[in-house]
Amino acid sequence: MKEKEILEKHREKYKIWLSSDGRWKTRVPDSSKERGAKLIARSTEESLHEAIVKWYSSDLMSDTLEKIYPEWISYKAMETTKANAHKLSWTWKRYYAGDPIIRRKVSDLKVIEVKKWLLGKIEEHRLNSKQYRELKSLINGLLDYAIELELVSLNVARSVRGISRKHFEVCPRKPATEQVYMVDEKDTLFEICERQFKKTGNTAYLGICLNFYLGLRVGELVALKVSDFSDLFVHIEREEIKTYREENGEFIREGYTIVPYTKTPDSVRDVPLTSEARKYVKRIIEANRENGLESEFLFMGIRTRQRMKNDGINNTLRRVNKKLDTSQKGNHGIRKTYISTLDAFSDLSDEEIRTVAGHKYISTTQNSYMYSVQRPENRIVQFENALNARGVTSNHE
Repeated sequence: MKEKEILEKHREKYKIWLSSDGRWKTRVPDSSKERGAKLIARSTEESLHEAIVKWYSSDLMSDTLEKIYPEWISYKAMETTKANAHKLSWTWKRYYAGDPIIRRKVSDLKVIEVKKWLLGKIEEHRLNSKQYRELKSLINGLLDYAIELELVSLNVARSVRGISRKHFEVCPRKPATEQVYMVDEKDTLFEICERQFKKTGNTAYLGICLNFYLGLRVGELVALKVSDFSDLFVHIEREEIKTYREENGEFIREGYTIVPYTKTPDSVRDVPLTSEARKYVKRIIEANRENGLESEFLFMGIRTRQRMKNDGINNTLRRVNKKLDTSQKGNHGIRKTYISTLDAFSDLSDEEIRTVAGHKYISTTQNSYMYSVQRPENRIVQFENALNARGVTSNHE
């Protein structure tokens, strides 16, 4: 009965087939391999079944991180999303696969052993704090799963404390000119988009301009429906995400789909529509009508006659940046420009800006999305006015 259960569970994830060379074949989970699985073959189906049972029953496949991982990654795909599982699998391949620690029984792992291992990985890969969090979150998740499987009662990884920030690589903060569009760049960008729209009829150019007045994530932008717009606001409640299929423990990109939720609950919001924003929305709808593109979605591809995907916006913006002769700033650069522009206007409160940005905390907005959209050399007068207003004068006057 145990052997029958093993084979049934194996068939849920891996196929067994008779190859053209006359041998019976299948794959078994092996995280040390690039595809996360190992090919095994036998001369008869019966002997292959025996090999499968032996593999799952062997010392190699005892209660280790290596054994837990294939089940856990599939579990994470169900618990969260396959896109998240894809990111986790990348972390596993980069930092864990082939490392001796994954063959240690989880019940034998000690806090100090895990801490030393993490410190070694930080040094080996010269990790910054964000990369370290990705590294550690995976072993946290694996050992949480081990607790659910009743293999251990304590997650030793979550007990790791006291790793100094001095161990991490410091990532230089990019200057504002590489994060947002400067005022003069924005004006030229609009001129380029207008010319290219007249030349191609591609509404992605109008969408780029529109987003300077909405500040949406690109997945939110391409998920917009005409019905989302009212006279004063556009309601944001869905987004486009990447889709994946699971195959032998691998998560392979398939395409995109629209989901009825946003990145976080705080991202469901009403964004005010300015008069300029309404003009762009009207022009996009009219362009769709002229091209016979009837759809509930705002952005449609002229050639595909299907809903425009995020690549439609991103690729168009790359071409615009090239003509603009600026650093390649993506849609997130437009989003940061929108938020930074709002921040420069003193009549808007932090709470209002946080809300339209779709963030939970104002600290997120302030720390990662607010920059000066004026070039430094054009800010000298503002500095002088500010200092003079405080009564600061020069001794050399």
